[in-house]
Amino acid sequence: MSSREITVQPLTADAFAPFGEVLDASGAPDRIINAGLCGRHHDLAKLDFGRDGRAG
Repeated sequence: MSSREITVQPLTADAFAPFGEVLDASGAPDRIINAGLCGRHHDLAKLDFGRDGRAG
């Protein structure tokens, strides 16, 4: 049986770039939702679903 070691590193946009984008949700939320119980950072991602793609 072989052992594996996982090294923890801070998440940075540059380090994560090969896998996708890091969304920055720091600061005050754009909108207050759920009857004022939580905030939402609206429309931070640039999504491309292709010609026939769609979000659910």
